[in-house]
Parts: sequence; C-alpha cells; structure tokens
Amino acid sequence: MKKIISLFIVFTLASCQVKNEVEKGPLEGVWERTGTLVFENKLIVDTLPLSDDRFQTKIFTKSHTIWLGNYKTLTHSEMTKTPEAEFIQDYTPLKMEF
Repeated sequence: MKKIISLFIVFTLASCQVKNEVEKGPLEGVWERTGTLVFENKLIVDTLPLSDDRFQTKIFTKSHTIWLGNYKTLTHSEMTKTPEAEFIQDYTPLKMEF
C-alpha cells in the first residue's frame, strides 16, 4: 500500500510541473489585409477597403514570414498599355506545360 501511495504522490507531483510559455512578439500570428491607407502630408486621411476578389494574408513567426495572396496576371497586350511599358519591351511570356 505504501508503494501505491508513493507512486501516486510521485505521478501527481510530476504532472503538476509548471510549463514555460514562450512569449510571442507583437507581430507574431496570422494577419489579414483588409484595406490600404491613404496618406497626405504624412497623415492618414482615408482607408480604402481591399476589393472582394482579392486577399492578402501574412503569417509571422520569430524566424519566418509567409505572405499569401492573389493578384491579377496581366497579359502581354495589357502590359504594353501600362506606363511601365518601355521597361518590358523585351518581355516574353513563359509557356508552362503540365
């Protein structure tokens, strides 16, 4: 009987150990972008919501950062109509085969 009581006490003490919790930094976690801030003269004057067909999620840990999102891929003809067209004159779309 003394052995059973001794084992019970040992298991009780072993299971009651205090676990050290790791402190998280202020940015650690999952963040979802909901809009864009509009600045004028270094002051925020408006917030534009992100359109419903787009998303951007950021995941921060102490040692890694992951960005997830979607965007519209421009075709070659759409790209040549942009103001940056002079920089993409030699752009050749990649053909991907699966």
